[in-house]
Amino acid sequence: MKRIFLNEEYTYNEIGIKLGYMIISFLISILVMQILCLCKVTTLLDIKINDILYIGESIVITGCIITISGGRSFLKKNLFRRKEIFIGIFTGAISGLIVMFITYLYRLIPICFGESIIEIGSNQVVSTYKNFSFEGLIVTAITPAILEETIFRVVGFSIFACIFKFWFSIVRKNEIKSNSINVLNLKSGYGLSTLFITSLVFALMHGPSILSLPIYLLPGLLFGFLYCKYGLGVSISAHCISNYLSSLVLTIVVFLINLLF
Repeated sequence: MKRIFLNEEYTYNEIGIKLGYMIISFLISILVMQILCLCKVTTLLDIKINDILYIGESIVITGCIITISGGRSFLKKNLFRRKEIFIGIFTGAISGLIVMFITYLYRLIPICFGESIIEIGSNQVVSTYKNFSFEGLIVTAITPAILEETIFRVVGFSIFACIFKFWFSIVRKNEIKSNSINVLNLKSGYGLSTLFITSLVFALMHGPSILSLPIYLLPGLLFGFLYCKYGLGVSISAHCISNYLSSLVLTIVVFLINLLF
């Protein structure tokens, strides 16, 4: 019988080193953005604030992929963990759109009762599917997907898996017998807790209110599951497709609501 999830174990020292690189790359990105903002304020450089943010995001993404995640060796093992790459991407894309449909339907339910629509985060970018552009694809789909999946899945799973494994060992009074941990083990208590907490943090970082949490919690759970089963490449692909086709899904949901009510 095939194992559903890869038994990918890391020593605590390896995880600590990766998290250290994460902090360093994040601080570098903040420093670069501060320098660019200073140049803008002092009129030494004619650059838009949005461009500064994109440059900062690019630095974080580069740091995440090259250094934080262990470079080429990590990507080779974890970008696509199973042979069924296309099945994984197709599954991720379809399930991502279904989850997006459900969350948008939830968002529009208050309208049926005369209430206002549930708000999404002010920094949430919604693409316009009628006007396709490569720049729009990068800004609204590819860049956020790579950044968020690397941070919340790769780094987030490493952090919280360690925390919860220690916590469960203390609660159950079990001695930790090895210096390694399987951060992708969703069959364990600490693995499931890691999936939920990283998804909750993902939702809290996006949603402006408690009512909006399900809009981001469901996709977070889906992307986390896809990361554990198929790899980072599949979760990024599902995230990209969900981001870019969000306007199309919203249009379909609005049409169905108008048709029914």
